[in-house]
Amino acid sequence: MLDITKKSEGNTLTMELSGRLDTDTASQLDDEVAAMPDMVTSLVLDMDDLEYVASSGLRVLLMATKIMQDRGGECTMTNVPELIEEVFEMTGLTNVFTIA
Repeated sequence: MLDITKKSEGNTLTMELSGRLDTDTASQLDDEVAAMPDMVTSLVLDMDDLEYVASSGLRVLLMATKIMQDRGGECTMTNVPELIEEVFEMTGLTNVFTIA
């Protein structure tokens, strides 16, 4: 299960992710990213309550990062749990993702 809480302020959209970002739930985040208004140039993914990320979830995170780069903006991941940050490190994605 994945819960996504959205907060918008100006050109910044924050999505608080809670639960598991896996094969069953990746499409849910994919749909939310695809539906972002064009004015959003800063996407913040708050992972404080995220428990797990599968490879399908990594693909969606990469896509979100690319969309924001294409808009001339940035995708920032905050409050990344240690276990998820280790996955990012093992896959080399710490060089791709902006982690604050």
